[in-house]
Amino acid sequence: MEIKKVTLEDLRALKGQSLRRWSYTASKDMLTFMIPGKVERYLIFILCQSIKTDHVWIVENPKISKVDDFSIKIEDTDFEVVCEEVIFNSEYFGQSK
Repeated sequence: MEIKKVTLEDLRALKGQSLRRWSYTASKDMLTFMIPGKVERYLIFILCQSIKTDHVWIVENPKISKVDDFSIKIEDTDFEVVCEEVIFNSEYFGQSK
């Protein structure tokens, strides 16, 4: 399993892609999007405090800003998530697909 912390450059590299909301696990406050491709990868938002998104996120011009000592906000057109961390993962590790 490969896990990598996401940077703004990582998000910008996804420009034009349609990411599909894969799951939300309320007990873990974890939101997961699947990144399409030959190899499935997942973009995982951990310890979410606020989520405003449709089922599909078309990445256009993402921005990351610091909210407080623990949280960050990821914004794009019709997309906003406040969470503590965002990672890429090569495997799905939620409760169910």
